[in-house]
This record gives sequence, structure tokens and C-alpha cells, in this order.
Amino acid sequence: MKNVHSKSGIVLFAIFFVVIILLLFRLLWVFLGAIVLALLTVNLTYPIYSRLEKFFRNRKNIAAYLMTAFVLLCIIIPVFFVLLTISKETAHLYTKTKDFISQDELSYLMNNNSLTGKFLKELSRLLEHEITPEYITQVTNNVIKNIAVYLYKEFNTIVSNAAKFILSFLVMIATIFTMYKRGDELKEYLLQVIPLPKHNIDIIVTKFNEIGRSILFINGLSGVIQGTMLAVSFLIVGLGAPALWGAIGGFLAFMPIIGITLVYIPATVFLILQGKLVSAVFIFAFNILHSSLVEYILKPRLIGKDIKMSGLLVFVGIIGGMQIFGVLGILYGPLIIALFISFAELYRLEYRRLFENGFRDHSSS
Repeated sequence: MKNVHSKSGIVLFAIFFVVIILLLFRLLWVFLGAIVLALLTVNLTYPIYSRLEKFFRNRKNIAAYLMTAFVLLCIIIPVFFVLLTISKETAHLYTKTKDFISQDELSYLMNNNSLTGKFLKELSRLLEHEITPEYITQVTNNVIKNIAVYLYKEFNTIVSNAAKFILSFLVMIATIFTMYKRGDELKEYLLQVIPLPKHNIDIIVTKFNEIGRSILFINGLSGVIQGTMLAVSFLIVGLGAPALWGAIGGFLAFMPIIGITLVYIPATVFLILQGKLVSAVFIFAFNILHSSLVEYILKPRLIGKDIKMSGLLVFVGIIGGMQIFGVLGILYGPLIIALFISFAELYRLEYRRLFENGFRDHSSS
């Protein structure tokens, strides 16, 4: 068949196609978080869907409906109730930030020869600043109040944007159902459209699946375990808002290196300042024990040796992602870095030679 496409026609088509892709991306950007969460959820639960599809003799509609309902009941609804509990505790913490540490107790601790009193006096000498009970109470209350105010505003923002949240939720559910039902067809279509060799796309998709599994399932499971244990320890010693601090710890558990130490170490110091040394030792020892078991024994065994991504890169990805995308940066940051590593590896193995030779090898083949 004779080629009827002129050079100018091809250029014009390419320009229109790029513009339409950009417009489509702009349309989907509003629901990007919902779509990414849906893709990660489907990736995690697809083996269950495959078994369900076989059980119903390849009736994809029934299997897709049941799996979507399973995700809705077992993941989303429990999270909704947890958020309600956290919002109540946040409001309660906001109104109870005064006199967390009694000034009378601090005066007693600083004026006797107890371990806490000696520690505070030595700290005051090193800092060359007089640490008084009033100063400690003011700083502690300000820190707690600022955290509570921030969380309270975040929850109010979510509530005030209820319409957007509901729409994103519906988009997420619709995407999950569609990917269960027609995910294979969509994958084959994209393989035909994307101008990359199939094995290149397979490498990128495999890396996305690996990191998605690591972030959503393994880090998610780690966060749930550490957050729950942190909340239990707070409940045992009588610290307020255990569900709230457990949820904060669960989010922080996504970050390697520091993790939930940002919660239980200040809590330990807080208990020491109150003179509750036994409770302080329990909080510190209990949380460092279970977090170490999860981080250094459970997670490496679940992740295995296939996912080659250093803890520093994950940490930088999460911090940078949260700076740009907010809370969802916990997901976006490591995924972006993983995709960069995939493309960098493809460039090193295949495309570097083509660029260096000015595509001569490719055009001659």
C-alpha cells in the first residue's frame, strides 16, 4: 500500500497527539491519587482475583464484583472508622493541651537529687539556659498543641472537601473494578500503543509491581503492626490519644532509619519529666524491641532479595514525595525513584550505545 502520509501531516498528527495526551493527563491529574491507589490495590490482590475467576469458570463480571466488594469491606471501611476515631482523639487532644506536665511535679523533680533532677540541671548547664518548670511546661504544651492543631486542620480540610473525597473514592472503586475485569485487555492495548519494546515495558511493569507490593503490602503491614503496638503501649501506661499516636507511628513506619522513634522517644522523655521512670523504660524498651523485630527480621524476609532499592533512596523518596504531593507522597516518592532506576538501567544496558552511535546501529539493523 502506497504511503499517503506527508511529512507535514505526520508532524501535525504528532503535535495533536501530544497535546491530547497532555490534556488527558491534566484531566486525570485531579484523581491521580485515587488511580494510583487503585492500581496498587489491584496489583496486591490480583492473585486472589485470579483464583476467584477460575472458581466461577472465567466469569469475570462476578469475580470483579466480588473482589471489589472484598476490597471495600476489608480495607476501605475499617480505615474510615479508624479515621473517625483519630479525628475524635485529635479534637480531644486539642482541648486538653494545658498542664500536661504539672509545674509542682517539675519543681519537686528539679529541686531534689533524683536522676531526672540531675539530668535537667546538667542539661541547663550545657545549654547555658535556665530550664525552669514554667519553661518546660510552655515548650511541651506548645509542641503538643501545634501537632494537635495541624492534625485538626488536616481533618477539617478532608471534611470540608467531602465532595472531592467522595468523587475520588468513586473513581478509585471504578478503577479497581475495571482493572479486575479488563486489566489484561488494557495491558495488551498499551503494549501496542507505547513505542517501546515489549521486554522494556515488562521490566518497567515488574519494577512497578515489586515496589508497589513493597510499599502497599509490606510497609503497610509493618506500619499497622508498629502503629498498633505503639498504641497498645500508650494505652498501658495511660498516655492520651493512643489511636492518634498509633496512626502517626504507622505513617512514620513507612520511613526507614527513623520510623516510630519520632513518637516513642519524645513520649519517653515526657514520662521521665513526669517522674514515671518505670513507664518511660517500658515505652522505650517495648517499642524499640518490636520495631527492631519488624524492621530487621520480618520486612527483609518478606521483601526478599529481588527488590534492590536502598533504604536511603526510599527515605529520600518518601520525604521528597511528601514535600511535593503531601501524604500520598509516601506512595509517589518511592514509585518515581523506582521508575527512574528502571529507565536508568534500560539506558545503561540498551539505549546508551544507541545514543553514543547516533542511532546508526539501530537504523542499519
